[in-house]
Amino acid sequence: SKNYPNAIKTIDMAFELSKKNGVKYLTQEFYNNLGLIYFYENQVSKAKEIFELALNSSPASESNQNILISIKNNLGDCEFRGQSYSQALKHYFEALSFSENSFLKFISPIIQLKIGKSYEELYLLNKNESDRKNAERYFQFALNRFKENRDLKNLQKALSIVASFYSKINELDKAKKYFFDLDEINLLIELKPEDFLKTFAIKPEYEFDFLNVAVNQNKELAYKIFQNLKFQNVFEYFLKFRDFNFLDGDLSKVFNSLREEILVKNTYEKIYIQEISLPSAQRINEKIKIAKEELSKTNEKVEELISNLASTYQALNTIFEKKTQLDFISNNEQIFVELIPTNENLICFYVSKTGIQVKTIKIDLENLRFNLKTLFQNLNSFTQDELKEFSSTNFGAIADEIISGVINSNSRIRKITFLLNGSDLDFLPHLFYSKKFEQFISEKFSVDYSIFISDDGKISEIKSIGFLKNGKILSNDELISKVNRSDEKSSREKISQRQIRVGLPKKEEIQENKSELNNKNFDFVVTIDNLILNSTSPELNYFDSASRYYFKELLKTKPKFLLLKSVSIDNINLFYLFFSQFYFGKINYIVLPVTKSSQEITDNFLYNYAKRVENKTPLASLNEFFELLKTDKNNIKQNNYWIIYQN
Repeated sequence: SKNYPNAIKTIDMAFELSKKNGVKYLTQEFYNNLGLIYFYENQVSKAKEIFELALNSSPASESNQNILISIKNNLGDCEFRGQSYSQALKHYFEALSFSENSFLKFISPIIQLKIGKSYEELYLLNKNESDRKNAERYFQFALNRFKENRDLKNLQKALSIVASFYSKINELDKAKKYFFDLDEINLLIELKPEDFLKTFAIKPEYEFDFLNVAVNQNKELAYKIFQNLKFQNVFEYFLKFRDFNFLDGDLSKVFNSLREEILVKNTYEKIYIQEISLPSAQRINEKIKIAKEELSKTNEKVEELISNLASTYQALNTIFEKKTQLDFISNNEQIFVELIPTNENLICFYVSKTGIQVKTIKIDLENLRFNLKTLFQNLNSFTQDELKEFSSTNFGAIADEIISGVINSNSRIRKITFLLNGSDLDFLPHLFYSKKFEQFISEKFSVDYSIFISDDGKISEIKSIGFLKNGKILSNDELISKVNRSDEKSSREKISQRQIRVGLPKKEEIQENKSELNNKNFDFVVTIDNLILNSTSPELNYFDSASRYYFKELLKTKPKFLLLKSVSIDNINLFYLFFSQFYFGKINYIVLPVTKSSQEITDNFLYNYAKRVENKTPLASLNEFFELLKTDKNNIKQNNYWIIYQN
């Protein structure tokens, strides 16, 4: 859960216990885990020092084969992260040797993939042909082993890495071959963590530089592959709920069954991959036979269950009914734009009723990331003029291209929906200022964000409003009553009339007894509690206050609309995964205020909140805000809203 200080304390306690009880064989594991913590905190030098301690610890006879492989792999990852690729290779080759001499040979292609990546980096730096040949050689070793082991998940990642390699070195025919191979792998879902790889610092991950070539070969197929990989990611995250009782009855049963079948499938896949990777003399053929039979049964069940969900979730529909994203676009004035940064280019997909267009913009990726981070960090302090200047200087060329691309796709477009994909660009393009058009993108078009292309459908009427505060959902009257009781007990503090906030107010804590959670159903829920996110499981997303209120409890109330309290988006990918839960939980609409403190407030302000409520008390502001929503329900998809609280 990324609580690194407590993790270190716990490991220290375990260390002391093992010393006290004379247990020596876990020493290398303790050091390896400690090294991983420092690696994930980007203290790579410290991590390297600890991995070396792990390696030099005297292993007992019970020493874990996996830990020896992991330590050498992790030392290689430290050197790779520090761009010392020759040193990384030395460690990776030793890790590969340990793996090949163990019963864990299925780990070998993962290390071969890393050896290929190290040679790739050396070739890109020095243009030495022997490095290129070695990169190709080890990539091919890895691909062949993944295919032989039927390790399709890692094969999928390896194909994206190899296709991207050939794209980077301009070997277009070879890049195209691996791009088409990638399309042949169906939707794969993995819920059971690979125990042996928990001890690895870096696991194989997808690379998308192959899109630079793929969009020129078949832009529709390139987009479909990217969307399927993205859907796979968020679908896995959603399936990590332990139960789905917050969904409607039939959906809940299907998802529960699907989760159970996938867990069984992943277990047999692990047994099969591990056993089939061994030489014939070392295999237990009975295990392979049983695993193969069970995999056949569970694959059939999983496919049937996912097919059942396809009519409810359109992203699945595109996979199982061979439909395209275009089939779900009914609004001629709306366009979906997806921005995908690769090593040297920003790829912009424009998907509208008229078809899929694509534009490639040359960028310096590191510079772009630095400027995006700067923009995030200064959202609370930039005035509008400062933001305009910063955005124009750093993102003006991108904004020009996006707006031109939208106009060229269809001059009648009035609304852009930016699709989220976990990149650094999520939630930010509306702030890009175009020099050519002398406007923010959100001034030129109505802008919102979504996970997948989908038909908005009809907007439900808002009849009731609830407030999530201190672990309970309260009605308007209940909230007023509690605030009044609290005001009687607390002294009144004068707050400067110049203090302005966009988003929900920070109010004094109200102490509550931890009684049973109130699960009243409301059409619209406003969250006053802080949101705490977790990257490994949606079960652990919660709203924190005097009492925790877990996100799945909120989904049980089935709100049609949700107004989140302003949140700090430090981890874009994590927020993207959380955002995807609204898609599966069938929440119609989400309002996400962005915190902004400024003296300069104008009618056409930055975040495209077209209607505003200002100079009211917090409660009066909310009431007026909801009245706006009720009276403007027909246009709600064209307008977002922002609230200025005046205390």
